[in-house]
Amino acid sequence: MILGDKFVFIHVPKTAGQSIHAAIGGRVSNPMNAPRFSVNVGSRVSFAFVRNPWVRMVSLYRYLCQRHPAGEMHNPAAMREMGFRAWLTDSPFWSAHDILWGGRKLPPVQKRPQMWWAEGCNFIGQVENLERDFADACWLAGIKHPSRLAKLNATEGGDYRAEFDVASRDFVDYYFAEDIKKFGYKFDEV
Repeated sequence: MILGDKFVFIHVPKTAGQSIHAAIGGRVSNPMNAPRFSVNVGSRVSFAFVRNPWVRMVSLYRYLCQRHPAGEMHNPAAMREMGFRAWLTDSPFWSAHDILWGGRKLPPVQKRPQMWWAEGCNFIGQVENLERDFADACWLAGIKHPSRLAKLNATEGGDYRAEFDVASRDFVDYYFAEDIKKFGYKFDEV
């Protein structure tokens, strides 16, 4: 999460968090991907962004296949060899940032809805409407809105739909049902 004098930005992984952080500044907490419930927000405005969960899971997988972030204990080559479906459905993955929050045992990232991070935020924007929702979050939090967000930490790859079969689509339907229902996400609509 990113802490400022007037705001707390909850960084849900693979939801434009690096771009938002570069635009608003603030101090990075440790761990960076901490959920809203883990901090005393006080009078500050809290906000987060979410993303179509099918797109987000493919983006996260591709990111892990392309990069070895500092502190992470995964092998990008082994992840590529495993393939998306096996990583998603058969290989629980925890980030190095994951710890037990308030005695809660964390589900693996592939089974953790975005609302796990964002529940309780004053504002939740969607990556699909990033510019507009970011402007709204800045207004609400009293942040001077930059003219444009830089695109940082983007993951390379083609159409996310090509990664899915029926089982992996159903997997995301089940584990991200809360996100899908709350934000109206559909598999074929981004």
